[in-house]
Amino acid sequence: MKILTMLKAAKPFDNFLPIALVAFTGLRQSELRGLRWGDFYDGRLHVQRAVWRTEVSGTRTVESEAPVPVVPIIAGF
Repeated sequence: MKILTMLKAAKPFDNFLPIALVAFTGLRQSELRGLRWGDFYDGRLHVQRAVWRTEVSGTRTVESEAPVPVVPIIAGF
């Protein structure tokens, strides 16, 4: 199934953003769980933390802290 088809079928609409983030950012599961609304600015996601189970920590590598460009379908959300 194509990602855009999945996004069109996302119900409730609250499921749209998580599916899009997983599909278009390439972030690790722990980095996705650590995202906060304030981490999105200047048109990019600024990954600052990771959450594994209940443990909140920094990212796995220094490179993981580089800003992640966001495709328009997510930026417009």
